[in-house]
Amino acid sequence: MIRRVFWVWTGLAVFIAALFRISTTGLGLELPPGQFADMRAPTIAGCFGSDFAGRNNEWSLSRCTFGVEGSIGKLLVVGDSTAASMSDGVIEAARRFNFSVIVFPSQGCSFMVRQPYTYEWCADYYRQAQNLIESLQPNGLVISNYLSRMDIEDRRVPLPSGALPESKNARLNSTIMSFEEGIIETQQSHSKMPILIIHEVPTIQINLKPSLLFNRSREASINKKSPSYLRQREYVDAVNFVVKGFGVISVLDPSIELCSKQSCSARSPKGIFYYMDSYHLNPIGARLLSPKVSEWISSLGDSG
Repeated sequence: MIRRVFWVWTGLAVFIAALFRISTTGLGLELPPGQFADMRAPTIAGCFGSDFAGRNNEWSLSRCTFGVEGSIGKLLVVGDSTAASMSDGVIEAARRFNFSVIVFPSQGCSFMVRQPYTYEWCADYYRQAQNLIESLQPNGLVISNYLSRMDIEDRRVPLPSGALPESKNARLNSTIMSFEEGIIETQQSHSKMPILIIHEVPTIQINLKPSLLFNRSREASINKKSPSYLRQREYVDAVNFVVKGFGVISVLDPSIELCSKQSCSARSPKGIFYYMDSYHLNPIGARLLSPKVSEWISSLGDSG
């Protein structure tokens, strides 16, 4: 009797363990990738400057220029990996106006003067981006940064004095100040060049590999009253405040497409995912921004 009970409980334990394993890993039974896509083609093609390991990704102008031959204008996309994830929407919009798009993002390096103190290679990326602006003389510049990441301990942006900010407010202020200095430097040589800033998307924790038995990404949303969302919006609002002083800067906020009054979602009501991971849009999500980018491109002829 005791032996029978032992084997029953052992079998039950093995069954529960196997069920949990399947639910979390799928054991090869994962749902098809569906709407989960790689970060847009420029990333796959290696269209990054130096990456987080300081490696040269052999970026080239020819490989990282997207558009039809004989384009009448060109746009340059710079920033960190958010810029790469947004670029699909920029490219789609640019095609409508016969514009080409040069994609020059970085993995981990935002477009700003002072960079996270542990990311020494980012200073090179910023300088390379400025040199590219100078050599290309684009009709418009698109900037997309994940600035709220600078809240993290090892991504703090030094103050002009070189000291590291300690408090949350100090970290925010040093980041925004560095971003503003980058805009000022850009405009010193290109005062009439239109700039479009595409804000970071709301961070939404999602599971990229749901299994047949347990889909942890079924929520894929964040409440707009949550502390993490509110903190992220502090960075977005600070950028909005800064750019008010620059007449040629426009702003595009992806939250307009992704959020309701109460929450933001990583997928459509029909279940189509807009996110590649918790921090980046996939190509489908990026193309949601295309109409707004088109509006900005259509105004470029009026800015000169």
